[in-house]
Amino acid sequence: MAARMFALSATSRPTCALNGVAVSGFWPRSLTRGLVLPVALGGLASCSFGSASSISPAGLPPTLSFQLVDGGRVAMQSGQPVPSFGPQPRLHLDLNSGWRFQAADLNEEMSFAPRKQSLGGLVREAEGRDKAGFDDSAWQAATVPGSVNPPPRRVPTDGWYRVTFMPPTDWTDKAVTLKFGSVNYLADVWLNGTYLGYHEGGWTPFAFDARKALMPGVPNTLAVRFVDPLRGTRLDIVPWGLADSWDYAGITGPVWLEASDVLHVVRADVIPHLDSADVSVVLQNSGDQALDNVTVTVEVLPAAVSDKNLLDPDPLSLVAPDSLPIAALNFDKLSIGQGGILERTGTFDFYQADNWSLEKPALYVLGVIMSNKDVVTDSYYDSFGLRRIQVDPNAPRLLLNGGPVALTGVAVHDEKVAPPMNGNPAGGTPPTAQDELQQIKHAQAVHADMLRTNHVPGSPALLMLADRLGLAVWEEIP
Repeated sequence: MAARMFALSATSRPTCALNGVAVSGFWPRSLTRGLVLPVALGGLASCSFGSASSISPAGLPPTLSFQLVDGGRVAMQSGQPVPSFGPQPRLHLDLNSGWRFQAADLNEEMSFAPRKQSLGGLVREAEGRDKAGFDDSAWQAATVPGSVNPPPRRVPTDGWYRVTFMPPTDWTDKAVTLKFGSVNYLADVWLNGTYLGYHEGGWTPFAFDARKALMPGVPNTLAVRFVDPLRGTRLDIVPWGLADSWDYAGITGPVWLEASDVLHVVRADVIPHLDSADVSVVLQNSGDQALDNVTVTVEVLPAAVSDKNLLDPDPLSLVAPDSLPIAALNFDKLSIGQGGILERTGTFDFYQADNWSLEKPALYVLGVIMSNKDVVTDSYYDSFGLRRIQVDPNAPRLLLNGGPVALTGVAVHDEKVAPPMNGNPAGGTPPTAQDELQQIKHAQAVHADMLRTNHVPGSPALLMLADRLGLAVWEEIP
């Protein structure tokens, strides 16, 4: 078989993929001449290399960190505990309509500099686009979720989005979180001219505390500046160049506001075992006063999937109205200071529990009810399955729930595939739950029981359906 030679400067070792087989070589710190990497032809090699002559190291700090709080260590994002992004029984304002967009030539190096140094420059470059009173009437209408460069458009696009909306008057004194499903690639966000923060990564959700910047009962303006560097031109982005998927730019996921009582549940996480489940609950008091006599009840409810609720993202849709908890934990007499964060953990032990399997994907629903002085302030729900996957220590095979399992997999992309337009590819992002279900049906038609979700995390709808229909998912990096 013939071989093609790629010239790179060598400073660290990589792998490329050729028909799924790793090919060893070296990645450059700067994309110039150097090491020769042979790659055999005759198959699809998913390697691409940019043409930049010199690339600076990463300078933009991550927004994700960990913080010690009362009861444990909590993941933090932009100064707030990382929330859940699933639907909850709370006040909700959809921000997916009314957006306007303007393409712009934005300073990329300033975009990737620490905000303590670059924020002033970003504001000056904005020339008022970040402010509520800016006239954006001449901008083009934009679809959100969507993309500013759908197929067949291949031109890299940076720019600004803006939307004006009216939050309800009764949101005064609420804890309000602004949530994004995804923005590709690097987003800076302003609400009513107040800078909320930034997020890097085109396929992961993020959130900001919007309570102080939001103005209930009057028009509000949300402004988003984004840059999407051309793959292969920087080494401090993910992926930097090794990807053959379409690089959708812009606000590619949904946008919404969520309001709750200042005393609320941030998130709950479950580590499943075959006969038990470890639970972690993160609680927050976003108010201006310390609160005592706080009670948290964590319960497990039986769940059942049917054709009627299969596509419903609400975990409570899986629970029959007359269902009673099969297990419960209580945390009483808690005290949470002003702006305080607590974590509480516990373990549920089950007797003859139904385990999740490919053949019988049994699920349960976790409920968290928070109250202060016997008045319920918030509730939270999510679904989970009891399962364990591991590598057999005595043989080269996987074990699911203690038994050997062989998985037949296919790859799917988080995009809606459409018929070609004038011979060019067509489609877009994001797919709906119905679109994801159709992909799963195609996979099941070829007897697949495992999905690989491109090179990015699977969409919430895909992961939900895999849980409910009994499919394994190959976990990807962010």
